[in-house]
Amino acid sequence: MTLEPRLLTVKEAAAYAAVSVGQLRKHGPAHVQIGRCRRYDRVAVDRWIEGLGGVAAVGGAEGMNEAMKAFGYK
Repeated sequence: MTLEPRLLTVKEAAAYAAVSVGQLRKHGPAHVQIGRCRRYDRVAVDRWIEGLGGVAAVGGAEGMNEAMKAFGYK
């Protein structure tokens, strides 16, 4: 069993959300500061994406497939 980390680095969170690090820092969800480390909660990133009209707002996995097809992905 592989566990996915709940807290992501800025690079991981940006890759997960398919945005640049700069866009995530400027427009993304609030981060958690642990010592000198900035981490993004995966759930908060998901909610932020949904608030933008992302995957869940267009029908979950089916909506994601439709959106990918619209952008030329198979």
